[in-house]
Amino acid sequence: MTTSALKLLALALMVVDHIGAYLPGTPLWLRYLGRCSAPLFLFCLAWGFHYTHSPKRYLLRLYLGGIATALLDAALQIFVPRETAMMTSNIFPTLLLTGILICLRQRPLSECFFFFIWQCLDLLLLTWLVTQVGLPGCDAYTATVFYNALFPSLIYTEGGVFVVLLGVGFDRLKQNSKALSLWYLLYCLLTILLTHPLIPKPQWLSQLVRFPDYQWMMVGALPFLLLYNGKRGKTNRLFFYLFYPAHLCVLYLLGRAMETFA
Repeated sequence: MTTSALKLLALALMVVDHIGAYLPGTPLWLRYLGRCSAPLFLFCLAWGFHYTHSPKRYLLRLYLGGIATALLDAALQIFVPRETAMMTSNIFPTLLLTGILICLRQRPLSECFFFFIWQCLDLLLLTWLVTQVGLPGCDAYTATVFYNALFPSLIYTEGGVFVVLLGVGFDRLKQNSKALSLWYLLYCLLTILLTHPLIPKPQWLSQLVRFPDYQWMMVGALPFLLLYNGKRGKTNRLFFYLFYPAHLCVLYLLGRAMETFA
């Protein structure tokens, strides 16, 4: 499978997942299928930075995509509020932070230290913005998503540091299918240990790893990762950046209409 084919598969699974998240009365198995979407996107991201001629432009596109999605999110929460399914999805900051860490692999240690300092200060800034400033017309969670798009944080971003590390792992092991398979299976096993309700864990860990207990079903993405042939395929870069916020908006409004006329 080419990069384009993997992205289209990830896109389809993402839509299925978000249908389950935003439309009332949908079956839970839609969310099960959606667990495979993020790993596929992160895998494509790792190869994307391997082949790109301009990592800075790649990172800038991800940053702007995150801001655009956050603005749309906040506007919907203010003008078309929903209590049951808020539009708080924004994968762009997660991809951005993953991309930054991938790029730092080739950079001097001083730049890695600067990233660490930035993340510490960023965490303090975001905490202050969410708790003390807030976002007019929005709740604290929406404010978190909004400010995190402006100042991406490993702690506050969607999926958190645990998902970012998945993308970094893909970058390190993408050219060794056996090592990647073993590492990915161990990663999925770890998600069971971190999310299963019957396995005791400290409260801070539960807050850091914000996954449902069926997150391990992401293991279903592995066969598709192994089918990757190293080719880019035909793609329209702009399509993916526009489709993400657009489909969220459509599903959010459709779910709102279904609630209103139910």
